[in-house]
Amino acid sequence: QVKASMTCLMLILCMLLLLAPRDLAGACPTGCQCQDPKTILCAARRGQTLWAVPPLDLPNLLLLDISWNKIPTIAPGAFHAVNIESLKIAGLGLTSLNEELFQAQNNLHELDVSDNLLERVPAVLRRLGSLTKLSLAGNARISQLPAEDFHNLHNLQELDISNLNINTIPRDFSSFFPRLRAMTAAGNPFNCICQMSWLVQWVNASKLGENIYTWLFPISSGKTLFFFFLVQVCVHLFCKADQKGVFL
Repeated sequence: QVKASMTCLMLILCMLLLLAPRDLAGACPTGCQCQDPKTILCAARRGQTLWAVPPLDLPNLLLLDISWNKIPTIAPGAFHAVNIESLKIAGLGLTSLNEELFQAQNNLHELDVSDNLLERVPAVLRRLGSLTKLSLAGNARISQLPAEDFHNLHNLQELDISNLNINTIPRDFSSFFPRLRAMTAAGNPFNCICQMSWLVQWVNASKLGENIYTWLFPISSGKTLFFFFLVQVCVHLFCKADQKGVFL
């Protein structure tokens, strides 16, 4: 009777294994942590570094983090997870992103490309209208924010453009993000120029307030931190306003 019970138990276990979701079974890449079929963490850890995007064919994958590995280029079609919502590819040494990279990803909400070596804002952003959170932080070679690269990001709620190499933010910027709740711009060599005056009016009108932080007027090593109110001081001291109080 005991033997019969053990046999029955083994059959039940085998059936459970056969019925278990197969998205993750045998599919977790070497060096990654696969917590469930929807989350794969491949961020570099001590003694484990990826040199290429791991092979992925997981239709239910929602979050992928391959940050801080040695992957300087990502070929189109590398991400076969069509339903992915969060992608973190920070610190890989990327100098550019192929414009065809996210052809199949129409549900991408979060993209983190911080701390890479990007020369400019990736043009691929133009096709990612579903983004709600974007980080370009730490790409110190980016010196301009072309308006055409951002004009489709109408759903964006959080934007991090800190530690780039920009000295101003174009006026058109404010019209692209009607849902923006927070923007971080710390660590940029901003100049006290009247072209920045629109930023004061935008922040006051949009009630972003304390959610905007900037490094202004670099002193010595450029490590002095000033908050947004210094932008207001700069504008009011050095810029002219018309009769309605709009700065020119």
